[in-house]
Amino acid sequence: MSLINTGEGNDSNDQANEGAEVQEQDTGAAGESGAGEEGQENQGQEEEQDEQLILGKFKTYEDLEKGYKEATKKLREKIPEAPEEYSFDFTDDEAFKEYSHLDLKLALNDDPMAQAVAPIFKKHNISQEAAADIAKAVIKYELGNVRDPGEEKKALGEEADALIQNAESFVQKNFTKDEQQILAGLATTADGVRLVNKLRQMSGSKPIPGEGGGAPALSSREYMDKAMKIKNETENFNFNTSAQKEYEKYMDLAAKAES
Repeated sequence: MSLINTGEGNDSNDQANEGAEVQEQDTGAAGESGAGEEGQENQGQEEEQDEQLILGKFKTYEDLEKGYKEATKKLREKIPEAPEEYSFDFTDDEAFKEYSHLDLKLALNDDPMAQAVAPIFKKHNISQEAAADIAKAVIKYELGNVRDPGEEKKALGEEADALIQNAESFVQKNFTKDEQQILAGLATTADGVRLVNKLRQMSGSKPIPGEGGGAPALSSREYMDKAMKIKNETENFNFNTSAQKEYEKYMDLAAKAES
């Protein structure tokens, strides 16, 4: 027996090997085909499940109803609700503490303006918080134009008390209540008080006791009492220049009232 293979034997082996490779390729292709078909099947199942969801989101109608109720609740929470009655009382509101020296009336529930705007706020479903913010903004705007009474009185000078009393007496004596309200608003400034006094002089009305021509508005005794009060209540009066000037001012007014 020869140990050397013949050509026919080699050809046979080559054919066998080629057959095995072809079979392996066919098996791989079949595997790939099966995997592809399985992926397509899974994708189809997912698409079918999505189509079965109500509105693409809810699995059951109970879930749909629950979601609708939650959405409605959130929507209602965002919509403001008007109160039965609005409150415009800012007496203890920190926003107006800086104006406490003006002695303001901040309980405005009975104010004509508040009563006029309340139905409009309610018509447009304005909340209490929003209505209060609007009212405070308006009040602050108006307060920005209000002058300090103390500063205005100081601007009238030493005759401030006499000028103010003269103006008030003239207005009360010669005008109706409605007219008095108008003039009262005018006389909240030093210039307004001077104007009212000028009107009094131009009207030719007779001098009211204790007024007119620079005459004091108080009696001599009252001015002396003011002077003595300053002297008696001022500590170290002899060394207090401002107190002495105030004392001398009232003494001079007392002398004018006496003459």
